[in-house]
Amino acid sequence: MARNGWFLGVVLLAALQASAQDYAGTYGLSGEDSEGNAVTGWLRIGNGELEHYSRGGGKVVHETFQGTLADGVFTAASQASTGIKEALSGARSAAHTSLVVRARGDSVEVSLSRGPYRVEAQGALDGSRHDLKRLRDESPAASFRLRATTRTVVPQPSVRTEQVIYRARTELEREQRVYQEVSTDEEQLVERGATQELTRTADGWEPKWGRGLRGAKQHGLLGSTFRQVGVTELVPAQPVGVGETWSLSAAEGARILGQDPESASGTVEGQLVGVEAVEGGLRYRIQLTFQLEVRLQGFEGPATLEVRLRISQTPTSHTVHGRVQVEGNLQQGGRFVQQTEHDLTVHSLPE
Repeated sequence: MARNGWFLGVVLLAALQASAQDYAGTYGLSGEDSEGNAVTGWLRIGNGELEHYSRGGGKVVHETFQGTLADGVFTAASQASTGIKEALSGARSAAHTSLVVRARGDSVEVSLSRGPYRVEAQGALDGSRHDLKRLRDESPAASFRLRATTRTVVPQPSVRTEQVIYRARTELEREQRVYQEVSTDEEQLVERGATQELTRTADGWEPKWGRGLRGAKQHGLLGSTFRQVGVTELVPAQPVGVGETWSLSAAEGARILGQDPESASGTVEGQLVGVEAVEGGLRYRIQLTFQLEVRLQGFEGPATLEVRLRISQTPTSHTVHGRVQVEGNLQQGGRFVQQTEHDLTVHSLPE
């Protein structure tokens, strides 16, 4: 997003014809705007979306259009939902926006206009950049296995190992689970075959507690955010190349980790580590590092929260290796240091 100048953003869901898939991909763009500034950016076509991003002369245009395709030409027009935001005044505009994309094999010509402002650009299909927003957050049917080992260093040294194994079917508003195991230090906390239903709410998933689960109702892993892959919240909107990094705000990082975003400070950085061909598609490897100070219950002042995640996703599987360290001063006095390592594996199942 633009740090200076102004930012233009429009979100319009696409309704492109099926033949648009003939041009699916990300195209690197270069050209010029109506003010004589050099412009660079990208155009993304595919999965029912036609998205344009360009920047130059301190201005950024980022829009997703609804449009039509005829004879290799995409046309779209819209009324801005969040018009121009001036850096100083915050003024809004309801200007009409139009986009014309002429697709020719692996290349495109792009014409965008919004009021007096114009962008003319050309580009070619760029296979080196990857749209990480297309990674999935959920599978309709999947098996989950999570194992976590927590070591408390001070004030009282201890080690605890927890494991959760279940199968799930996820619909738009609910998820149904069948548990194979929920254990702490190999002590079973649920009956094998116990079932649970979760309902999607604005704040996440609300669990219902059935027979065979009551002894584990307070067990944190049963309501764990690890049930969701959640990768789309962690990756950038724009396509990235292997080795490129991106940042999230401290508030975004804290919210994703289930902490108070208003009191958080620090950094969150991600990197696309690698992309490899596998059966059925591609494997994406992503690394994320959270270095945050947050307010935690029972702590005197802010606590330090460090999280390192290594994520790998293929068309049929998703794995996460994570390391978490919490350190701070307790209200009753003394220092607290706790470290957790967890491994999550999700495999898609036939529906």
